[in-house]
Amino acid sequence: MYRGKHLDAQLGLRHNGVLCGLEGPIPGSGLDWDYLPGLVRVKGDNAVGYTEHLIAADTLTVTASYDTYVYIDGTTKLLASYGVANGGLKPKIGKDIAAKSEFIAKIVSDASDITAVEDLREFAGFDVVAFQVPSSFEATGLLQADFHLPFNGRVVALDGIVAEGLAGTDAGTVTPSLITMDGTVTAITGAALSFAASSAAGVRDLEVASGDNYFKTGDRIRVLSAKSTAGGTAMVSVICERL
Repeated sequence: MYRGKHLDAQLGLRHNGVLCGLEGPIPGSGLDWDYLPGLVRVKGDNAVGYTEHLIAADTLTVTASYDTYVYIDGTTKLLASYGVANGGLKPKIGKDIAAKSEFIAKIVSDASDITAVEDLREFAGFDVVAFQVPSSFEATGLLQADFHLPFNGRVVALDGIVAEGLAGTDAGTVTPSLITMDGTVTAITGAALSFAASSAAGVRDLEVASGDNYFKTGDRIRVLSAKSTAGGTAMVSVICERL
């Protein structure tokens, strides 16, 4: 279970914060920061104390010779940034940026390149279970994996990484579905992974589920791999929240 710094007095959990994703490496050169999609909870005045928001993958271009603070805006619920000259003060929530905002990263740049990315995420307190599933695009590999779900919950995201480089010509896809006790198969919306043709080992894709992702004890999840031209393997983490 992830636990943030600010703990709820009754449950001992931080309700708001990141559930998954919203990360990105230091680029080889330049001022463009590519970040993965993610799911974040922002403080709210509703019954549960937060609202949940899906943030799409995108590219943020930062200003040269700046420290750029990336955050989820507490008002718009969108990813935003606040820049200061290198070594300047971190912006204050509720003063420099909107109240209830959630910091994601600090990106440091020199005159031409991003030189450092500091992780500022605080994770929401939630009971997370990650199932590891090997996925193969080989003709004789593991094309389909079904496994039992021993609790009530939801699929939050799929996080995949290429283990053995993909053959050229076409992409490899990994599609998750839920199967109920009566055999009904429903594809999980938004969580399918795709690896481009010729993807090398280490290439990663993370996709956050946006619908048809809740399950009950005794249901099953199916992870189906597909590629027209055989070649390549991946390791997939199915990230679930116990409810």
